[in-house]
Amino acid sequence: MILEICNMSTNYYLRHRPPLKKINELKMLIEFSKQGVYFDKILKLAHEIYDTPGKYESKENWGVLHIGKRSAGWKFQWCPNLIEVFNSYIDKDGKYVSSREYKFRYPLTKQGLTDFIMQEDILVMDECKECQDKAEFLKMAFNWEKNGGLDSLTYRAKGEDMIKYSFESEQQKFKDLGFNFLSPYQSDFCSDGLRWTVFDDFS
Repeated sequence: MILEICNMSTNYYLRHRPPLKKINELKMLIEFSKQGVYFDKILKLAHEIYDTPGKYESKENWGVLHIGKRSAGWKFQWCPNLIEVFNSYIDKDGKYVSSREYKFRYPLTKQGLTDFIMQEDILVMDECKECQDKAEFLKMAFNWEKNGGLDSLTYRAKGEDMIKYSFESEQQKFKDLGFNFLSPYQSDFCSDGLRWTVFDDFS
């Protein structure tokens, strides 16, 4: 399917392909329904399979995963989707210590994204809920405004008006994972030639 532009910027999401077993179950209910006998079951199952699920949490509890955003004039912005792990514990003095760390859901590289997205049971959808051809999507995203697109540093270098806000607190978890930032005003960073946001949620 050819990628279509919904508007000047387009968000992209991942979700699981509906299981064939569930689809067949729904087909069977529809085929054998008479005068609304299975109407409630059909609605419930259709909602379970096709409605917008909640936020992605884990492989076992699938939901929507925001993968990135395309905007005119800017490099494609990828979402790192780090996994937050809480390691709270009681220290030797009996005090509660709240601790957390982050780990990668996928490596922040072209290959890491490709391997994750190309899994057989994963679909790519745009914000208009149109399914995308995954190979075409990756080709587009890896090359979108590649050689002249803006990122937060080049935008500031052009003297564009930006809110003078420090993103150091948002940068910290990425610094802890080994990534470098040239400015506290940097809201994105580069890894494997790709632009990644420091935010968990963006639109």
